[in-house]
Amino acid sequence: MPNLNNPVLIKALVAAAHRGVKVELLLSKRFNEQRESALGAGGTNAKAVKKLKSLSKNSSNLDIRWYVAPGGNEPVEENRSGDGASHAKFASFDDHMVVIGSSNQDNQSWYYADETSLAIAGRDNTVYVRDRLFQPAFDRSVAAD
Repeated sequence: MPNLNNPVLIKALVAAAHRGVKVELLLSKRFNEQRESALGAGGTNAKAVKKLKSLSKNSSNLDIRWYVAPGGNEPVEENRSGDGASHAKFASFDDHMVVIGSSNQDNQSWYYADETSLAIAGRDNTVYVRDRLFQPAFDRSVAAD
């Protein structure tokens, strides 16, 4: 997810981790930071990571990483043309549903933008998309500080 700052979602992710659900988040470091810092925008990914860690008390069920581009070893910072930033939006749930689309998980996308996402049910579909889109990126990425 390039942007995450919606407080409803942050609380839901922490609650899931506290229930024993393994929550894996892959975020873009400093993505749209100036825009996300604007009044009412919700805050930066760094602020969201800090909030998630604080609320979850660094639960072992919450694994947050910064996106690293293929062939890289450092997180991609910002969102400049040609820097390898990821703009993918993806979520999967218990290997039974995958959600992909244009929606960031930030206040702008939730309340003001014309974003859309598609939920696809079924284990085969979910695992296929997860293993090709999310897992390689998550595996090469680094722990969020």
